[in-house]
Amino acid sequence: HFDFIKPDALPETFPEFGEYLGKCVWRNCTHTKESGCAITAAVEDGKIAASRRESYLKMYEELSKKNFWE
Repeated sequence: HFDFIKPDALPETFPEFGEYLGKCVWRNCTHTKESGCAITAAVEDGKIAASRRESYLKMYEELSKKNFWE
């Protein structure tokens, strides 16, 4: 149960993303599909496990469907 986390705060819950946060080309990068994403580059370089990014993407998708104002 992670549905109390807003999508924009999710990256901070992945410790291995920490050193790459704030290093993306786009300031509001969601780390899902943007070109110039430092997280995606780290996965491609083998510095972050692809399975961790997949977990992130699944959680991000689920959280994106949630209406936090309800």
